Amino acid sequence: ICKTRNSPARIAAGCDHRFCRNISTVIVFLRYLVICWVCAIFGAPGFAQHMPEREILQSRQLSPTEYQIPASPEAISGQIKFEESFADSTAMQQWTIINADGSFNNSVGGFTTYLIYSNGDSIKPQVPGTYFWASNFSNANGNLLDEWLVSPQLPALETGDTLYFWGGAIGGGYDDSVQVRLATENPQGNISAFVHSLGRYKMAGPLGNWTQYAVPLDSALWRGQPVWIALRYWHSNGGATGAHSDNVWLDHIILVNNPSTGIQPEKNVAETFELHQNYPNPFNPSTTIPFRLEKSASVKLTVFDIDGKIVATLVNKTLPAGEHSVRWNGQNDQRRTVANGVYFYQLSVENADQTRKMILLK
Repeated sequence: ICKTRNSPARIAAGCDHRFCRNISTVIVFLRYLVICWVCAIFGAPGFAQHMPEREILQSRQLSPTEYQIPASPEAISGQIKFEESFADSTAMQQWTIINADGSFNNSVGGFTTYLIYSNGDSIKPQVPGTYFWASNFSNANGNLLDEWLVSPQLPALETGDTLYFWGGAIGGGYDDSVQVRLATENPQGNISAFVHSLGRYKMAGPLGNWTQYAVPLDSALWRGQPVWIALRYWHSNGGATGAHSDNVWLDHIILVNNPSTGIQPEKNVAETFELHQNYPNPFNPSTTIPFRLEKSASVKLTVFDIDGKIVATLVNKTLPAGEHSVRWNGQNDQRRTVANGVYFYQLSVENADQTRKMILLK
């Protein structure tokens, strides 16, 4: 009634606006006391929470003189085919940020030039005077954290190609990591195009440091094709109450070709298996999913619906090397027949996976 100063309802109720204003002031003050009490209680040792020293206080533009370049653990040699240090808004607009966890108000990581935390630690760009991408636990949807930083189209891949990027995290007990995925078709903002997983990389601390990561791209699966790369910040046990997420920052992505130092096949997990297209496709009521293993490995074959929810787990065990095939009868794990539509099947081997699409059409 009292929200509108001269509302008919307020006048009819005989409401004194000064009295309501005083009451409002008291309510605001009481809310403040409650917040302070909660912070004091949950800030005590022994509570699983994100401590105040990880609170971001401000961001600002740096001058090059404020920055010291850390030593790189690996010298980069060869032909640079692509390099991105997010120098300006034009460069950043070439990249796509996707919020795949559906967090409230589309809360998602973004580009910044400088972060300073309440304990005095700070993060500066890996390349002086530029931007970097950063995210943290507060962008999660409950405990689910799933954010994607997607590249523009990269040049066709060749023998000896390696992707380098720099990243960092708080460190300590948090298992912050970034998954690197690859698409050979234009994703157009659709994460389902990234059917190839190139590995998951734990981001090293401490706060403010940059660590270089090298991702081998030398594979016959995509050699000679233009590709798109996605850096995925994903945790199912993340968020403010989760154990696996805190803060992550990413910068300076480089695609380098050096045939003389090409990655040996045995080091590239993606080449140790291959997932083939199901047949028939479209299918009704069942289909066969073939795949090949170069060596004995622990394998998981899973069917997902178009929303990314698990429909059925077809294989979850160690299999010998060789050709394999699994038949799916169009039923979920509860043995109920699923509806018509698009489904995805994913083969996971060690730290890599491949995904393909199939259509159930009755």
